[in-house]
Amino acid sequence: TANCAILFACLTVMSHIVGVDNPADKWDLGRSLALGIFGGVGFTLAIVIMAGIREELDLCDIPTPFKGAAITLIVGGILAMAFMGFTGVDSGLRVALIEMDPEPFTNNDVYSELCVRTRREKKTICDALYYYQKEGKISKIEGKRGHWEIVEGEPEAMDLLAAGGEPFNIVLPLRISEKAVVRPGAIILVSGSNNAGKTLFNLSIVRNFLRSNTFLTKGKVLPPIIYLNSEMSPQELVARIKSFGDDPKDWVEHVKFFERSHSYDRVIDPDGINFIYYLEVNEDFFMAGKYIAAIHKKLSSGIAVIAMQKKQGHYFAKGGEMTLEKPRLAINLDKNEPHGFICKVTKAKELVDFTKPIQGMECDFTITSNSQIVPISDWRHVNDRQRQAINADYDRQVVKKIFKPERA
Repeated sequence: TANCAILFACLTVMSHIVGVDNPADKWDLGRSLALGIFGGVGFTLAIVIMAGIREELDLCDIPTPFKGAAITLIVGGILAMAFMGFTGVDSGLRVALIEMDPEPFTNNDVYSELCVRTRREKKTICDALYYYQKEGKISKIEGKRGHWEIVEGEPEAMDLLAAGGEPFNIVLPLRISEKAVVRPGAIILVSGSNNAGKTLFNLSIVRNFLRSNTFLTKGKVLPPIIYLNSEMSPQELVARIKSFGDDPKDWVEHVKFFERSHSYDRVIDPDGINFIYYLEVNEDFFMAGKYIAAIHKKLSSGIAVIAMQKKQGHYFAKGGEMTLEKPRLAINLDKNEPHGFICKVTKAKELVDFTKPIQGMECDFTITSNSQIVPISDWRHVNDRQRQAINADYDRQVVKKIFKPERA
């Protein structure tokens, strides 16, 4: 209808001027007139074509369920797809398949993305790829048939003088913040075995940040805090918060909780504090590193704390060594039954004091009844033999407490 044409013109103009300081520089009177005139011509053309097709349909034997509005909507949809050719479908595919993902790709990747099956369709794709090669958009990878890479422009120089010098103000349990530095745009990976304290560790980071920024003082503006939860129910989250002795209302005022189990990079806040509990990888474990890289790419001045599952005693989370590529700080949590838990720093790229490295060090801790993480040892390097000796010493301390004679 004419209303649709008018609405299209208005939306097109608004999409170009919204958020612009001086709209006249972006969209002047001449462009508005051109849009109105040629938009009207295009609308007239579409109406004439539609009218001609409907006259032909009156002469056709159309099945009863499709008569009337049904066949009109189908024809309108087909016409819409035909007119999309004038809006640059080809350029849209180029952006989706090439420019949005700068990694090398193969012919089979494109076939899979576009659900191409027949030989004719594959030939069309190959012709398009050769066209982009001639245009200088892509180039062949030598020695690999059907492999392509993006031809990138001049790299953008890093402005070191504009970079802020202050680390991110976040307090980690067990005094880790006193030894390792976390900068804006960093990822902290917390990997833990089952029931090793991952939930409490992550929630403690949230609580420490809120308390260190005086969240008890109403009205203080804090960076956005996003908590993406894939495991706990709302009732359990409330119970966990109450176990600290806190009122959930104080948390909800500053923290946004979402249920999410996939595509975390699409919903994190680039300039906020993002907690992902936890990054689920149930199959194709090799993809874990790619998921973390996608989150890292999305970050700007914010950070992300990612929790992952791992096996008891293993060095890496599910996904293997690739999970440690992007994080600037990686922490492992393991059970040390019946003596509590073990926290081990497996990666620390920037230290508060470079003469005192923390990577590879362990700290034993316990969890109190009011959900406090309490260290019971200093940070130190521990091998298997030393761990046995430490646990034996814990056993002796327990025995002494049990058989300690009462004073008269």
